Amino acid sequence: MLRSGSSFRQNTADCDSPHRLGIGRRLWKTFLADSDQDEITVNSSLYAVRIYEKFGFIKTADPQEDSGIRCVPILYRKRDMMTDYENAISVMKE
Repeated sequence: MLRSGSSFRQNTADCDSPHRLGIGRRLWKTFLADSDQDEITVNSSLYAVRIYEKFGFIKTADPQEDSGIRCVPILYRKRDMMTDYENAISVMKE
């Protein structure tokens, strides 16, 4: 990181940004396909909660601090997502 005035900016030095290419979504879908877990829990950083919510996670508690690190407990349930999908399909067919 390089300091520029009062803000910080990352030194990307002639490389393309790896952001917004769908890499995280593809990794997540691959993990789900290979996983036999019905529930997945994560202690998300405060900054990553939004992306986890896009993947279908829900917050299970307010932000917490563990060993000096702030995090948000979140949960993903495969069954809930499938039920929501099935409900949406049935409503569309009516």
